[in-house]
Amino acid sequence: QSDSAIIRRITSFGDSSTSYRVNIWKGVLQMLEDIGFFGIGIGEEAFRKIYPLYSLAGIEAAPHAHNLYLQIAVEMGAVALIFFFILLTYAIYSLSISYFH
Repeated sequence: QSDSAIIRRITSFGDSSTSYRVNIWKGVLQMLEDIGFFGIGIGEEAFRKIYPLYSLAGIEAAPHAHNLYLQIAVEMGAVALIFFFILLTYAIYSLSISYFH
């Protein structure tokens, strides 16, 4: 595929894969409004049980959130997501210190 075709596919919400993921993200964001602080519990089984209550556009089943940050937030809550960002920032900082010295 040409570079322009790839860019069009990534930025197009008409693509079935992209619209599938965006609709899952919208459902997950609604889920986070209800359970965002504590999360639903770790694992795909918990997600499979709760997600159908928030599904959009005929996507009644999804194995996961299709986004790492949303998955962490929905499984373990906002506190875990903040902790993950702190850990990620520390890891990047530590690696950059090691690399440049």
